[in-house]
Amino acid sequence: SASGSGGGGHGGGGHLVVAGMPQLEHRVGAAVFAVHPRAAAPGGGGTILNVHGRDFIVGETTVRLGEFTAAAPHAAGVVVSSVLIRIEAAGNHHYDTQAPAEVASSHDASDAAAWSRDGLLVAFHRVPAAHYSDPSWGTEDGGTACKLTGREFRDGGAELKCQFGSIVVVAAAFISMNHVECVSPGHVPNQLKPVRLAVAVNGRDFSDEVERRGQLEFTYGARLEVFGLEPDHGPGTGGTSVTIHGANFVPTSTDSRPAFSCRFGLTTVMASVAGSSAVTDSSAVCRSPPHHVGFVAVEVSAGPGNFTSFGIMFEYQAAAAPDVLFPPTGLASGGTLVTVVGANFIAANDQWGYGYGNMAQPGSGGGIMVGSASDAMQGNDALACRFGASYTVGATAVSSAVLRCETPVFSDATINRALTVDTSINGGSEFAGAQTYFEPLAQALVLSLNPRAGTKLGGTVVSVSGEGFTVDEPVWCRFGTTGPIPADFYQVGVVQCKSPAKAPSIVPVEVSRGNTFDLTRNNVVFSI
Repeated sequence: SASGSGGGGHGGGGHLVVAGMPQLEHRVGAAVFAVHPRAAAPGGGGTILNVHGRDFIVGETTVRLGEFTAAAPHAAGVVVSSVLIRIEAAGNHHYDTQAPAEVASSHDASDAAAWSRDGLLVAFHRVPAAHYSDPSWGTEDGGTACKLTGREFRDGGAELKCQFGSIVVVAAAFISMNHVECVSPGHVPNQLKPVRLAVAVNGRDFSDEVERRGQLEFTYGARLEVFGLEPDHGPGTGGTSVTIHGANFVPTSTDSRPAFSCRFGLTTVMASVAGSSAVTDSSAVCRSPPHHVGFVAVEVSAGPGNFTSFGIMFEYQAAAAPDVLFPPTGLASGGTLVTVVGANFIAANDQWGYGYGNMAQPGSGGGIMVGSASDAMQGNDALACRFGASYTVGATAVSSAVLRCETPVFSDATINRALTVDTSINGGSEFAGAQTYFEPLAQALVLSLNPRAGTKLGGTVVSVSGEGFTVDEPVWCRFGTTGPIPADFYQVGVVQCKSPAKAPSIVPVEVSRGNTFDLTRNNVVFSI
């Protein structure tokens, strides 16, 4: 202060004068709370880091990673706010090392003690490289699980990300340093213009192999369509060869065929890949898995991705259940008409769509044929009988409870041996597992008659000598068109029959052994 004339103090008209003094502002030191991401590319790779903390000041607060200081604090966009700094990772850091993220005022940057000591470390890892994707295509709906093969993959948690074109998604799974699983997001289909597929372990630095191996690409195709099933039903034992009709099953821009699969209810099966059953753009063939009786939705997937959701139904029916077989014996030379009585003899449908199966009409003389031109079982009878393990023939359904089939020619080794007889309603793909039996017999032979004549009133006991007459198999005689007449076993090679009442004539006497249908054709005659 200064006083006027006449002395100090406040009297005598004096004035109080305060001189200008320098002002000092006390600030709390800046601190780092978090860094995102916590990993960056080594060698000054340019990874953008978000540094979160407090008391950041535009134009003053600076950041360093270890011994390397980031861009000047006055650079535009570095200090975003008092709690966020966005920087580009600087410095020639070596890979697989760590450096602390620290902040300080630019005025004190030269003072080592002025830097924060928050203990947050940033790791430096090589940028990953993705070389191969299996599969490398999917539908526009997304959901395709791709297994990527490459190097330098790391388990970065939510920061392990995959990039499909401009869309970034979190990786589905870290498998190893060389494998990562990604699920494709939805994307506009364009089979002529694949999108870039890349991986980042820190959510920022994505793989880029353009200069060395070429860019890894992923192709988006049109969504799969399902129109119908052929057939749309089968036995609960499974094994029905089902052709799925639709569209866009195979990508036109890739040479490899997809890992096409079908889902029956909750059970997934792979599609056939060989011959006429191979997957095409509009059809695929899958065998139905076992399932309890009822309806299930059949959906398809052209790879490990999502399945369709069209809800086309497949009906699982009760398996064929043969119970009684007649006749139980017949000639080994074949041709015996066998009737099987049981339940659920419903043939596989020969028309694809939404209807039910159909049965052969009584007296139609043949079975319902399986499938379409794309079906491996094309041309086979949907209804079938199997004798033993080797002889399968087509069958005709008189009704859903009666089946008829004609025996095949059996080998000599099967003569007088009981063969299991089973039935199938899907062209022999699956059999019911029944235990009915049929025994092939050798052909009988008529050599002579004694006597060779009788009265028109009938009743003459005629001894029929020949071959194949045994005590264990019944024999019947036929005089011309009259018969069958039961024969009595007399001795090996001889049976006896009573002649019927008949107008005077000369008629052939034939016999049948084991059943009344399979007659001899020896033309040994008897006079009446």
